[in-house]
Formats: sequence, C-alpha cells, structure tokens
Amino acid sequence: MIIALETVFLRALEPADINVLFSIENDSSLRSFSTHNGPYSRFILQRYLKQQNQSIYEQQQQRLVISDQSNNALGLIDLYEFEPKSKRAGVGVIVLAPYRKIGVAKKALTLLEKYVIDNYDLNMLHADVLSSNLASCRLFESCKFVEMGIKREWYYIDASYQDARFYQKLLKR
Repeated sequence: MIIALETVFLRALEPADINVLFSIENDSSLRSFSTHNGPYSRFILQRYLKQQNQSIYEQQQQRLVISDQSNNALGLIDLYEFEPKSKRAGVGVIVLAPYRKIGVAKKALTLLEKYVIDNYDLNMLHADVLSSNLASCRLFESCKFVEMGIKREWYYIDASYQDARFYQKLLKR
C-alpha cells in the first residue's frame, strides 16, 4: 500500500524503518509532545514492527511512514483510538527535523484523510494537541480541523500540567 501526493507518500512500516522509529521514539526533544515516557529499546521496537501485520481492527491503531519518492522516511503519521462502529480515529503526526516547515505534514495529513475515507469509511478524524505546540495547532487548523475545546491540565509533562486543544474534522461534508 502506497499513497502519493506530489513527492510525499504514505506507506506501511517495514523492518528497515527500525532506525527511524528508534530515533523518533527516543528523541528527548519530542517527549513533551508524547504520552509515553520512553526510552524504547531496539528489541521492543523490533517486536512492535513484527506486530504490524495485525489489522487496524485488531490493534485499534495504525502507523504509516511518510516518505519521499526514493522511499526515504520523512516522518510518521498515526491513527489511534480507531472506532470503526462510530467511524472515527485520532491522528498524530511527526516529521523529522530536516523536513519540517516545507509542507510535508500538511501533505501527509491530506493523504491520510483520503486513505481513511477510502479504506475505512471514516467520517471523522480528531487530535489532541498540546496548547504550547503552536506549529501543530497551525497544521491542524490549516487542514480545516476545528478546535472544539480545551482540555485543561490534560497532560502532566516536565513536572507541570499542560492544556491540550481538541481538534476534529468531519470528512464527508
């Protein structure tokens, strides 16, 4: 499965993506944007990669690689809290530092929207974004996600509570 938009593609995770996965999951500068405390060992991540043959219906989540036309990983985009009955899922995106601020995340999110409509018949995507993550807030707003409210002190990160903005987008309108 490969989905393309100009020079950005979404594809399934492969065993060769272990180094990218390891660097993203263990990047301490990203920890404040994540709900896990890390770090993850290569062993744990290799085991995770082996489980990627399970369907989204089994795991209620799916991780895709954002890549370029040469199959180089540019980042990751995740579906989580997949609810097939209610036709919705959460979405998270991370782009590797060299590829930020050039439209990669916006292209990946646009591709993901088409993918979830075509493959899972989803009606809605939603995202929790730390209020302090202004770049991510701008991304979701530029992709027509609507801020539905603030989750006060939703995350406890770096010894303080952080607010999260709740965004959603109805896809079939």
